[in-house]
Amino acid sequence: MLDRYVYTFNRFLKDRFGERVHKISLNAGTGCPNKDGRLSKEGCIFCNEEAFTFFKDTALGLKEQIASALETAHRRFKAKKFIAYFQEGSTTSAPPERLEELFDTLKAFKEIIGLFISARPDGIDKEKVLLINRYAQHYLTCIELGMQTGNDASLRFLNRNHTYRAVKDAVSIIRQYPSILIAPHLILGIPEEAQREYNGTLERIRELNVAGVKFHLFHILKNTRAEALFKEGKIPILSQQEYCNALIYFIERLPKTMFIERLISTASPDCLVAPLWMNDRPGFLRLLEEEFKRRETFQGRCLRRDE
Repeated sequence: MLDRYVYTFNRFLKDRFGERVHKISLNAGTGCPNKDGRLSKEGCIFCNEEAFTFFKDTALGLKEQIASALETAHRRFKAKKFIAYFQEGSTTSAPPERLEELFDTLKAFKEIIGLFISARPDGIDKEKVLLINRYAQHYLTCIELGMQTGNDASLRFLNRNHTYRAVKDAVSIIRQYPSILIAPHLILGIPEEAQREYNGTLERIRELNVAGVKFHLFHILKNTRAEALFKEGKIPILSQQEYCNALIYFIERLPKTMFIERLISTASPDCLVAPLWMNDRPGFLRLLEEEFKRRETFQGRCLRRDE
């Protein structure tokens, strides 16, 4: 069991609620300023929302999405408690009155005990966080912040159109409201990043002192700028073993109290170009567990070592 080596999100939830909690992904249609022209129309070089959006048709109202997702999760996973994850785009790019309308929808569903919100760091301001804090009094609330890396050169390569400073500023605002958890997204395998860049990101994650992190593998999706670069042979991707090595390197250097919300990303098979091994999640998690066992290592083991 990976729980022996890693403070997994499932373990965090069971510690808190004493039972399984299932996360449902929602599409509120709030858009992304890096794609809709507010910042850029190009978007991040890796992004194709068709690859991970559960509800692709935004004509289906939020209440209908929730009811459908709950019915499916009740049947498949026998879960009784749920987290509503506003996944699509950057939720906090919507104005406060729209956010209030969206989050109020949860009140009709007593099974929902959590509110998780995707957000770009430049979509965070005090007015919106103050609003979110109202819901944090009733729900386990977490802002999943699109940090991706602590290295500004990599952020430029990804066409994120923000810097690490924006992440730090966003965290400073959110931290004024202790009821709101923060869980940055991190991408491993960004081209040109190696141990030095990883160490820079790790230093900044520890500096931010967040509740958790969520890992992604840099991968190639159809109809993205990354696909064109990949087909031209200009960017590499990690092998399964290379990603496993990078992930363990990070986890060994994260505090034991920091939950790991996700260990490996997946994508719709219709959209995934490479690496195809990424969608074999059970196979990768078996490899990861074997490597933790073989190396006799665990989360936080190298936190106090000089590298």
